[in-house]
Amino acid sequence: MRSFLWFQFRSWKKRFPTLREILIQASEGKLRTGILRGYEHMVANRVFSIPRGMNVSVPLTRSPGARVRSALQHSPQVRAFEAEGVIFEPSSEILMQRQRYYRQPLPRRWSDDFRENLYAASSLISWNSSNFCVYGTGPAESCPEIPEGILLNGQTCTNWYHWLINLLPKAFIVEQYLDVDVRVPYLVSKSIQGTRMEEALRLVVGNERKVLFLEDRPHKVARGFLIETPVREIYRPKNILSKFRWSNLGSFHFEIMAQYRSHIIGQCLENKPEGQPEVRQRVFLARDNLSRPANQDEVGNVLEGMGFETLHLDLLPFKEQVSTLNQAKFVISTTGAQWAGWLFSQDAIGLILVPAFLTRSSLFSKLGFIGSSELLELTFKTTTSSWAEFYTSRVPADLPALEVRDFVAKVVQSAGFPRQGQ
Repeated sequence: MRSFLWFQFRSWKKRFPTLREILIQASEGKLRTGILRGYEHMVANRVFSIPRGMNVSVPLTRSPGARVRSALQHSPQVRAFEAEGVIFEPSSEILMQRQRYYRQPLPRRWSDDFRENLYAASSLISWNSSNFCVYGTGPAESCPEIPEGILLNGQTCTNWYHWLINLLPKAFIVEQYLDVDVRVPYLVSKSIQGTRMEEALRLVVGNERKVLFLEDRPHKVARGFLIETPVREIYRPKNILSKFRWSNLGSFHFEIMAQYRSHIIGQCLENKPEGQPEVRQRVFLARDNLSRPANQDEVGNVLEGMGFETLHLDLLPFKEQVSTLNQAKFVISTTGAQWAGWLFSQDAIGLILVPAFLTRSSLFSKLGFIGSSELLELTFKTTTSSWAEFYTSRVPADLPALEVRDFVAKVVQSAGFPRQGQ
């Protein structure tokens, strides 16, 4: 307990450098501390409960020739709450009700491993960890008020992977499981308006229910509907107190996600207009190559000579993204949000290029598991040794172009994938 409190104090000190400053802010009423609770502790009028699904053993990514290893993915109890007087920010996971703070729970088994700042600071919360938060004067007196709404909030709302896998499934739950009046609008961040995030949202909610795009500042909702996600994962783990296990990335409700997957595929593939691109059997997914640069052009050139088409998914309409990944039989790319679309794959093989510390992961393999797709991995050289360093590094990584070439040649020969021109 003593070491834990010292860790908390050091963390606070990074935000507020001196004890004198802390005392001054506290005396002026600008600094408060509170305990973050799960949604289940909120004062709610109604609680909707969706049945817990099955726990599923999922094969992890593995290097070619390595034996298959699996990890048990737990299926969470998904709940939705109708609560009064909720203060939230569209770009934050944290909620406030009557001076108490709440967050959608992470799996309980992480509580000892991640007593750290899992979510970035917001204007509502100055600092927070898995158990404590430090915040300024309450915004309830001045923030805009909204009569009612369904909250699709989260710090990761502008990240394609987290929007598609963690946040958008909440809307699917509302539409498929809950009896929320169609006049109650969705409340989302203005930052997704006009983007592929909005395009995907419309496929789930249709055009009948209204969507309100809000500024990323605190808002008070008199009657708010809060939905727990069927996929619970952490954001940017930093390996502070113990070695992080990428094999176990939280809970995953396979039944809900399978229904969500089928719904989106159906929306994207039905009534396809004439003139759609022909089916792409082999696809190399390229990134912008700016945030985490690498020699991906070299890999792309090698793969193009083996019948692969290089695509930037972020330049394609969402429906075409889903259609492409649903029909492709061989997909290759570096680790990144583009693999969120692996959820829509079907009977395909994937090769993900990862730094050594991301090996044997369930992050993307569980997505392909629903569509009977297999995801293998090859490691590449990088100067970083943790996700936090890798995420912000601008030093180009060295992708193993020759290993990729040899692997593709063996797969094509053994699995009989159609060769170029066939």
